[in-house]
Amino acid sequence: LERALTEPQIQVICKHTLEALSYLHDIKVIHRDLKAGNILLTMEGDVKLADFGVSAKNSRTLQRRDSFIGTPY
Repeated sequence: LERALTEPQIQVICKHTLEALSYLHDIKVIHRDLKAGNILLTMEGDVKLADFGVSAKNSRTLQRRDSFIGTPY
């Protein structure tokens, strides 16, 4: 980026990130490493989630994961 994002731009990015997470949860996928470095912006301004290397697919709706995987900070 050539300059810092404005607060309204960050709001839009957060909204689209939450929509993406909602979709993933609807299909029973847990990202497990969500952080700013894994939220990408295209030149057109689209928001993309990246790094699904430690993601998990649940087989049922209320299945629980007891393991901690991802970035520890």
